[in-house]
Parts: sequence; structure tokens; C-alpha cells
Amino acid sequence: MASLQRYWGPSALWPYLLGGVCAVITLYGVYRLALILLPIESVNWVVLLFTLNNGFTRRAQVFNHNSVLVALMALLAWRLAVALISGRTKDWIWVGLLAGFGLITKYQALMPIAFLGLMVVLVWAAPNPKPLPTAWAGRPSPHALEKLHPSWLGLGLALGTALVCLAPHGWWLWQNEGLPMKYVEKSLQGQQAGVWSEALSLYVLQFRNWIPGLLLLGVHSLVWRWTQGPSQSRVVWSHPWWWTLIWGPALALLALASFGVSLQSHWGMQALQFLVLPLAVWAASRWGQPKLWVWWLWAVIHIGGLVLMASEMTGTIRAEHADVRKVQARHVVVNAVDHWQKTTPCPLIRVEAPSHLGGMMLAYFQPVTPWAMIQVSEDGDPLKSPWAEPSDLARTGVLRLSMGESPATQEDWQLIWSPVQNWPAFKVWAQVVLPTLGCGANAQ
Repeated sequence: MASLQRYWGPSALWPYLLGGVCAVITLYGVYRLALILLPIESVNWVVLLFTLNNGFTRRAQVFNHNSVLVALMALLAWRLAVALISGRTKDWIWVGLLAGFGLITKYQALMPIAFLGLMVVLVWAAPNPKPLPTAWAGRPSPHALEKLHPSWLGLGLALGTALVCLAPHGWWLWQNEGLPMKYVEKSLQGQQAGVWSEALSLYVLQFRNWIPGLLLLGVHSLVWRWTQGPSQSRVVWSHPWWWTLIWGPALALLALASFGVSLQSHWGMQALQFLVLPLAVWAASRWGQPKLWVWWLWAVIHIGGLVLMASEMTGTIRAEHADVRKVQARHVVVNAVDHWQKTTPCPLIRVEAPSHLGGMMLAYFQPVTPWAMIQVSEDGDPLKSPWAEPSDLARTGVLRLSMGESPATQEDWQLIWSPVQNWPAFKVWAQVVLPTLGCGANAQ
């Protein structure tokens, strides 16, 4: 994003564009995996249902480590299937690269990587697993899955490549006393209150994301029953690939909740990103290839979703609890920077803000130094933003932003933006902490 801002200036278009690219890459990885695992009549259902998932379409504007993670895990699952089939060295190297980059992106990648490793163990234990398409009669089985080539050499290459990718990050962890691990430890600390409600909300959110796809399946089922009569399907829901890609990660999240780990709602996006595969197998086994009218229905559902999203993200804030995405981000950033510049001639380098305000600053603020981006620390919590050293405050100063009611301490906080209706929940406040070493230190 820094490169795009460098050449074409800051804009909210760039996170939308990059988030969309991540969604397309995720779809490509799942599609290529489906070509290997599923019968051909299921593949179009994968495209239909995956692109109707709100998490990968209506939220494609979200560009962060989570959107990058799901893209890398989709590519990793595909390349692992290819490596198990071909046994080629270059395919195992791809597996290692994607696993290493996934772990650098987010430590959460350890869970899907561990389950994909379990898939390799299962292949060693049973080199010729039953192909998925034999779950129903009359379907050709994908010959590629009938001969798998597990390889100790290939697995060693993958592990070695992943370690090479992780080596610079490991060195940084050692130099910084494993600071991100403290955040992980804090996240995994056992709790009592609210754990199961958070786990329930995680799966409820995923169900909501699947509503457009389930709507398409429901309408198709009614039309089919009306025109063709009842349909039947026999699908294997317990195939080893499903356990390693879907059911295992989903149960692992529940196991974490049972130990008191506070689950974050976006964890379910990666854990269930391959749920589309058995759903597509089920749909194809009942109805075969999707007909042309199904694609028209897909388009109508998409257009309706986009219209609804536009209404949620644009227009005037008309309610006290309206969507925060209606806040005029550009105006907030302009006012925040203007407040900083009126207070000090020093360049703005560091911002402490809630995630949504920090995203606004990253999207619209033009850094002074080329190829650089401002350092955004989430809520000033060093565990959430380990790159933001508290000791740097003396050198850089910091612009602190807050949204909602006036901060607990009114000292040096100034209101910089408020909706026309003056709703307290959407007021944006700013505080400038001056660098104590002077602006000369910032130039270094």
C-alpha cells in the first residue's frame, strides 16, 4: 500500500483494491483445490457459493493480516495437494514458502498448517485414500487422487524452506525479547465470563456470511422440487480432507474456548474458509451442474447485497448507533493532521488510535518520507503494536485519537470532528504529545 500511495497518492481506494486482490487470490486457491478434490460438476458450485460469502465479497474492502492469511492458506492447501500428487521438489518448496509466509503474516496460521501436516501423516498411513466422488454412483473419480506420493525428502524441503522464511522474523523476535509472544500469551490466558458467548458469536457471524449462498441453495431446491421432483444425494462428510481443512480447525476453536481462551470473531473466517467444498459436492450430487438461470439468480443476489452495502456505508449518520463506516474519514484525517500541524512544526510519524481511526490515517495521510507509512499503534497497547516502541515517544511525539464520549481526562484533548447530529458515539477527539528531543531528532 505504501508503494501505491507513493506513486498515486493516499486514497481509500488502495485498501479496497488490495483487499479485493486478496479475495480473488483466495478464490483462485480454493478453485484450484476443488479441481483436484472434486468432480468437475462441483467446481462451478464452488465459484457460485464462495463468491456469495459475505466475508469474501462484501468485506473484500478489508485489507489486513487476516485477508492475507486466508489467501495464503488457500494457496497452501492447493499446493500441498499438488505436491502430494506430483512429488516434485518445486511443489514441496512452494508448500514451505506459503507456510512460512503464512506464519509471518499471523501466528494463527499455525493451526491450519498443523492440520494440513496431519493430512500428510494420513497419506503416509493410508497412501490411497478413498476418492471423494465415489460417494455417489455414476460419477467419475479424479484419477489424480488415486496415486499420491508422500515423500520424506519433500516434507524436509518444505520444512527447511519454511524455516528459511521464518529466520529473519525469528532473529527480530530474539532481538525484541519475543514481544509479540506476550500478546499471544495474553490472548490465550484462561478466562471465565463470556467465553462461550464469544464462541457462539463467532459461528453466528460465519452463518450470517453464508446467508446469501444458503439463500441461493434454498431457492434452487424449491425450483427443482417444483419442476423436477424430489432429489437425493449421498455425500461423504467425514473424508480426511474435510477433517483437516474444516472440521478439525472448527473443533479446535471450540477446544480453545473450553480452556477459557477468548475467541475473536474473525478467527472463524479462516477456520471455515473451505466449508464451500463439501457444500459444492452436496449441491452437485443433488442437481448436477448449475443451470444458466442459477447464474442469473447469483447476479441478482450479488446486486442486492452490493446495494445494501452501499446504503450501509454511505449517506448521513441518522442514528446514534449507525455504522461507523459512515464517518467521513477524509475529513477526520484532514482535521487530525491540521490539529497536529497547528500544535507543532514536527513531522507526524506516530499515531495511537482505535483500529478504525488508525485505518483512516493509513489510507488518507501522506507521509513526509517517501516509501514510509506512519506508525499506527492500536489504542497505544504495545502488545498489539510491538513495532511501536514507547521509548520512541521522546523522539517522535504522538498524535492520539479517540472516538466516542469525551476522554476521561479532558487535558489537551480537542474535538476535531462530529456528525451534524452531534451524536456522542461518533465524535472524534485528538491529543498531541510533543517530542521532548525536538524535531531535529525526528530527521534521523
